[in-house]
Amino acid sequence: MLSDGSDGGPAVALVDVPDRQEVDLLGPPRRGCWLVSGPPSSGRSSALRAVVLATSVGRRADDLHVHLVDGGGGLEPLDALPHVGTHLRAEDHASVRRLVEHLRAEVDLRLRQRAGSSATPQHRADVLLAVDGWEHLVEGQPHGDHGHVADALVRVLRDGPGVGVWAVVSGGRSLLQPRWAQVGADVLLLGVVDPMDAALAGLRPRDLPSDPPFIW
Repeated sequence: MLSDGSDGGPAVALVDVPDRQEVDLLGPPRRGCWLVSGPPSSGRSSALRAVVLATSVGRRADDLHVHLVDGGGGLEPLDALPHVGTHLRAEDHASVRRLVEHLRAEVDLRLRQRAGSSATPQHRADVLLAVDGWEHLVEGQPHGDHGHVADALVRVLRDGPGVGVWAVVSGGRSLLQPRWAQVGADVLLLGVVDPMDAALAGLRPRDLPSDPPFIW
């Protein structure tokens, strides 16, 4: 995963802290996954690219596997990375479903290994899933499969971080809905934060900074 910069490793971004007149390094999500929420053109794709690029710095391709689900082509520049094994369009519902099933099987295998006997566990590469456009992914599923695929993926993100499978997901207000509480992710709010979005994220209007972005 990402370094917070304290050991000289890569970080995702610089964060201005005007109250302390300091600039901090934005490192890894504290709880295993990031949800990047904001309106269109607020920098969601850029944020996801930054996370993937920072995570891959100094990592061998056999030590980090990256899967991309792309809602609008914003992740295409990442194809040059040797770590990227899968790059799917969100509307390719059959392939997205197979990827979710693969990740579920991988998480279950790692959980069994962790709970197994005293035998030395087999080393497995870290897995990073980047989903750019949650709404595109959900809407791209066939009628009747919307909830199944979405719920299955949310459960993967809930169970995966403890065994090296984590994610960064971008989208709009749907990422602030109660279904995501089980994931326990860090939330990055981009752009001018709508008061309703702030309320869904558990924030009061006076908690919001005057300048975006804001991480909660």
